[in-house]
Amino acid sequence: MRFSTLELLGNAGFIGFEGALLAIALASLLPTPLLGLGLWMVTLLGLIVGQYFRMIERWDLLLISVLTLVGVVWYAPAHAAVPGTGSVLLTVLLLAALAGCGVIAVVSLFRLIYKLLSQII
Repeated sequence: MRFSTLELLGNAGFIGFEGALLAIALASLLPTPLLGLGLWMVTLLGLIVGQYFRMIERWDLLLISVLTLVGVVWYAPAHAAVPGTGSVLLTVLLLAALAGCGVIAVVSLFRLIYKLLSQII
């Protein structure tokens, strides 16, 4: 299935944002890092597959992001996994936004390389 460039970048930003939030939540909930990493990867894979087959789009993305953000900020033991001593909400939002921007940058770079290679070949 083909995505427009805007859809591709929006989905990439969602995966980065949600990946950071899930990493914070799972780091504080699960006793071992290996278990947390495994569950994090499976959850992100499920989100990517859901986006690929268009089972989750637009409002679903917003709803999932808001619910995860509220869960991470509201659940007090999750605050131990958040670095810094300032506002937890601000720190979580900043980490998630930076992760989303990082994934968008990586996807943009790969999309650019793909376009250049497809013109050459």
